[in-house]
Amino acid sequence: VGDLVPGADKPANELLVGGVGPYTLQNDETARLVTDVHFVNPQTGKALQTITDPDKNAGSNFGSGITPMGDLNGDNFLDFGVTSFTSDAPPNGEPAQGRAFIFRSNNTPPPTVPPLPAPGKCANDKYGTGGSDNIRGTNFGDRIFAFGGNDVVNAHAADDCIDGGSGADRLLGGAGHDSVVAQTGDDRAFGQDGNDRVFGGAGHDRASGGAGRDVVAGGSGRDVLTGDSGDDQLYGESGNDSIYAGTGRTRIDAGTENDSVSARNGRADTINCGGGSDTARVDRFDRVAGCERVSRG
Repeated sequence: VGDLVPGADKPANELLVGGVGPYTLQNDETARLVTDVHFVNPQTGKALQTITDPDKNAGSNFGSGITPMGDLNGDNFLDFGVTSFTSDAPPNGEPAQGRAFIFRSNNTPPPTVPPLPAPGKCANDKYGTGGSDNIRGTNFGDRIFAFGGNDVVNAHAADDCIDGGSGADRLLGGAGHDSVVAQTGDDRAFGQDGNDRVFGGAGHDRASGGAGRDVVAGGSGRDVLTGDSGDDQLYGESGNDSIYAGTGRTRIDAGTENDSVSARNGRADTINCGGGSDTARVDRFDRVAGCERVSRG
């Protein structure tokens, strides 16, 4: 019948077999007698594709007769008719006198299977638009550019690189060692699990590295930086920032302006408040420098 079943591993000329008879089809596990209608590889006897009785009518003898019909739909492939001469399920309440079906081939190419994501850090590019996008990464390393608008980005697992662009974005690195850059706008940037680098950029940002040994920098603006369970480094940079140590041994550099530091976590932290008029709440054993008002507890 020609090449009606697509695929590079399919023969150029296939055999069409129908009815219940002595022809035996070879599949990957066992041999079985012919039922219904089958496209068969004539070299191996293996069934390539099966057409079952459209009526699901047991005992209809669907496939007992197969007739070539030529090219009825003009696609340069063979069309064919199949009979069910004992069918007792005719349409529209007509007498049970058997049925015939005409099957038209279709030369539309099979859908293209999308390629698997590439392995490696930041290996799969994804892009937003100038509007507000919801962008999801893969469980492989992604490189995501959100561009303008108030975007939501979830990179999921693996080692990802996120650039939030302009706008008030919500950026989630997911599990893995991620780089999250919020850029301009009042953003929320979270590294989540893994040893992450999170940069707030311009704007009044909220940023946290999540679990792991993280580096978090606020950039310009009134930022809120929060440590987590790892030994983190938190940098306020410019702007009046609020900085909170996590449960690990935290290194804090508050930056150049009037900042507030809270580091009563029972761990030996290192705090440099920098320029400006700063306030620090710390443990008795923390190392503190450059803070104008220090409360130890």
